[in-house]
Amino acid sequence: MIITSKSLQRSNIAFVFKQEGFVTPENGEFAILYTGEPAKGANFIDDPAMRLKVYHLPKLKMTFTLEGTRFRIDQDTEDGNLSSAIVAESLNAYKNLFSKCGLESYGFNFDIIYRFDNTLQLNYLFGLLANSGKILEKRDLTALGVQFTLQKPDKSETYFLKIVSPLELVAHINYHFNSNRLPDEQKMKELFQKNYEEAQPMGNSRGKIQTRPGS
Repeated sequence: MIITSKSLQRSNIAFVFKQEGFVTPENGEFAILYTGEPAKGANFIDDPAMRLKVYHLPKLKMTFTLEGTRFRIDQDTEDGNLSSAIVAESLNAYKNLFSKCGLESYGFNFDIIYRFDNTLQLNYLFGLLANSGKILEKRDLTALGVQFTLQKPDKSETYFLKIVSPLELVAHINYHFNSNRLPDEQKMKELFQKNYEEAQPMGNSRGKIQTRPGS
């Protein structure tokens, strides 16, 4: 099978902080991150019971979410392409909101739609996983999802895959780095770009599934 297109729907950068010594930013600290045009139409949600703060900036197409000790910056895309602007914005928010907090780890997430040149056979793939054809007797299989994690010494890659049409597969791909030190902005941009470019819906099976040049 050949991937004929790869369209990014959403990307994010996440920081996980150590519980010890963690200080939750005040609402006003979020508000002063942006002023002027970038802050137009911004809205803020604070839910103390859920330990949740959400700052949405429609002009930037970004959402800053603090869930307990996990801080996530999401960026929606319109053209299906990756933008490294999220790296600078994430590091700026990190520096202004959490400079006194101890970092535990960080990571990248990508929501991607892949389109293939041949039909993805749900029944065949499900049969391989279930190891039984009888389970599909008198039943129609209409959806299939798969999750797996590839573990490395310094990071892990987790894939959530779902076939959504005969030719399309949706993937949520997480790269988690077990490091309490962040690279500088330029190296972070390079790492962010590299992980996105290497993202494949079947993990490291790049010899079996290829992307056509220019896609």
